[in-house]
This record gives sequence, C-alpha cells and structure tokens, in this order.
Amino acid sequence: MSDTQQPDYTNESIRLINKDFNLADTELADVNSLEELKKALARVVQYLIDHDLNRLINAMYRIDIPQHKFERVLTGEKPDLIASSLADLILEREKQKVLTRWRYRDAFS
Repeated sequence: MSDTQQPDYTNESIRLINKDFNLADTELADVNSLEELKKALARVVQYLIDHDLNRLINAMYRIDIPQHKFERVLTGEKPDLIASSLADLILEREKQKVLTRWRYRDAFS
C-alpha cells in the first residue's frame, strides 16, 4: 500500500468490532459501508443495553472509550438515540486505531 492510499476502514473496523464484542465473524458479514456498519453496530449495542449491559461496559473498556463519554451518552441522550450515539463513539475510536496501525505498519514489520 502506498502512502497516498488509505486503509480500508470498514473491513478493519468490522474485524476490530467482532473481536471487541466477541461476535461471530458472520454477524457483520453483509456490511459493505460505514453507514451500514453503524446501523448494524447500533443494533448490537441496543441489544446489549437491553439484555447484557455488563458485556457492553466491558466492550467499551476494551475499545478504550473514555468513561466520561460513555456516561455522557447514557445519561444525556434521548433513549432512542443512545445506541446510535454509542455506535458513533465506537466507530470513531476504531477508525483511530485503524489509522494508527496503518501509519506505523511499516515501522514494525
């Protein structure tokens, strides 16, 4: 990959999200864009809010979402926007990870 190319944020984010949420590789297999990924991730987050909040909290810790941002979304958003807002936070953090790894990939290979 040359310096002018950008990393594949969608596929790399899917890989990281699968790992961080302990999802089967097939759960996000039909996602082809960041917008589709955000919608699918919001569904996963909503499910975890409703059924397994501890798993969501652990995933947010693994992803390295600052606790104050997580709490601000949980307490400050309208209930129907929480999952989407958390998905935005997750995708932004995963994008940062992908970009950092892409920038330094050659330095450590």
